[in-house]
Amino acid sequence: MKTTPLYFRPCGQAADRVSETLPTGVAAVWGAALFDGLMGSPEAPERGPRLRPCGHGEWIDLICASTRYLAPLWTCCRRFWPPSAPADGAFEADVVRPFGELLGYHLVLHQGQWPSDTEAEAVIHDLVTAFFNRYPVGSSAPA
Repeated sequence: MKTTPLYFRPCGQAADRVSETLPTGVAAVWGAALFDGLMGSPEAPERGPRLRPCGHGEWIDLICASTRYLAPLWTCCRRFWPPSAPADGAFEADVVRPFGELLGYHLVLHQGQWPSDTEAEAVIHDLVTAFFNRYPVGSSAPA
């Protein structure tokens, strides 16, 4: 069985569900998944180089700016996280990375402008809801 060090792990452990703030070890994984999606997808591998001319300076500037969406993502998902949901990286692969892809499309299509908080939160809600609809309803973390 593969084990992941506590300082770098996918979300979903029992301790995660009760944390009001995004656990640091999860934030690292989510930041990487978000940036991976932001930089491209199999359908748009050329997107990464197109982001730089959008006025985001160095890659680290783009990474730092994109992390503003991690807290709303955490706030939304912890309300829905049922005990039966996996802690195996599926959330990162099915929600966080695709959200990064959508951010990348938005940046390219809107000349480097980030989506409004309202737009981003609506997309986050839709992705999180679709993900957790795949798991049986059970008790979830308090909102």
